[in-house]
Amino acid sequence: MTIQRCSLILLEEEDDGIYLGVHQVVHDVIQALMKNYPKSVHHDAVSGAITAFSQYIGDSLPENQWLDINTVAQTTRVAPHLKCLIMKIENYISKQSIPPINRTEMLKLGQTCAHHCDFNSARKYYEYSLKTFLQKNGTDHLAVATTCIYLGSVYQTLGEYEKAKKFHQQSLNIRLKKLEPDHVKIANSYTHLGSVFQKLGDFEQAKELHHQALKIYLEKLGPEYVDVATSYNNLGSVYQELGYFEQAKEFYHQALNIYLEKLGPEHDNVAVSYSNLGSVHEDLGEFEQAKQFHHLALAIQLKKLGPEHINVATSCSDLGSVYQKLGDFKQAKKFHHRDINITLKKLGSKHVNVAISCSNLGSFYEEVGEFEEAKKFHHRALDIQLKMLGPDHVNVASSYSYLGSVYQKLGDFEQAEKFHHHALDIELKKLGPEHVKVAISYSNLGSVYEEIGEFEEAK
Repeated sequence: MTIQRCSLILLEEEDDGIYLGVHQVVHDVIQALMKNYPKSVHHDAVSGAITAFSQYIGDSLPENQWLDINTVAQTTRVAPHLKCLIMKIENYISKQSIPPINRTEMLKLGQTCAHHCDFNSARKYYEYSLKTFLQKNGTDHLAVATTCIYLGSVYQTLGEYEKAKKFHQQSLNIRLKKLEPDHVKIANSYTHLGSVFQKLGDFEQAKELHHQALKIYLEKLGPEYVDVATSYNNLGSVYQELGYFEQAKEFYHQALNIYLEKLGPEHDNVAVSYSNLGSVHEDLGEFEQAKQFHHLALAIQLKKLGPEHINVATSCSDLGSVYQKLGDFKQAKKFHHRDINITLKKLGSKHVNVAISCSNLGSFYEEVGEFEEAKKFHHRALDIQLKMLGPDHVNVASSYSYLGSVYQKLGDFEQAEKFHHHALDIELKKLGPEHVKVAISYSNLGSVYEEIGEFEEAK
């Protein structure tokens, strides 16, 4: 028989060690035997598995290195097992009471899943961590605030911004109650809340929160600390959204200088800074510089995170946009499709990042004259954004603007006018009358009125 020549213990040697596994036959036998054991043994098995995986990660990444995304390659082998484990835990807990679970161990497993873009598994680990901790401790414990930060962050990554805001606000409320108002953990909560408000399109609120965080970090940590760099990056992103490109660029350079000094040239945070600088140079019309920065970001991410990480998708999206503006449509198409393929695989078809990818592809196809294809992608983006972000978000305004442009080129001026008006109404409400996007929407409407001969309206 074939099974007689098949080892039931699987050994595989690689550069970083020897990996041991068991054949499916052994796995099935263990599962069958476990069914006959009492509940207490099942409790111990669940807790033991969590502790074993946590210890493995801790041994591989001592001194809390598991918090650093740059260590993601060292947990590649364990990540698929963590997905299976949380499914087993979920199935078990649905039938039994929750066994005692160590909060830190669950956070460690969840963070490892998040680093490997398995955000739903990460969310479940964080939720069980919070649930079991609350059974024994009060809701105002500082550890609850920390777990809420993890949950808020993963919900933000999943595109569920209102849930993210709720958890980050809960964390801030606990910390304000328990700590001095200038504590660095208060700044940490301001940082996370600021990022969520930016995603929700409330840029003024985001700016205020990031400035509060930066003030605390500078006072408590000094100007060369990594958290200070993160605040500079966040402020740069908000100022860029508000149309202040030179100020944004200055913040990004300040962040990059600190990251290079403190983390070295190949850290993912450095890649993020390169990406941000590429984005603002693109907004300034400096496309060659933008391209250089985005390629620097992509090179680091491919080396440190692997070819299918969502950060790689973001850099591909950025490069697609730059190559499009440089007129290199072959490269643009390649990067845009690479972006959407990774994003769909890692985040699913309804995620807001997929909407961004669809918008980019829509703009690309409009640029090359394939207007029906462009219309299809822009409508797909708009459908996701309306569902996930609501009708008054600035990203929705962008999709309306893109659709107005496409319909105009298709000769449907009534639809074009309608979409451009929708875009203008949102932008005036969210960005104010002096923003560059408002000027663009007025220009777009003027162009439509010219096409239909209403020259007074166009003027």
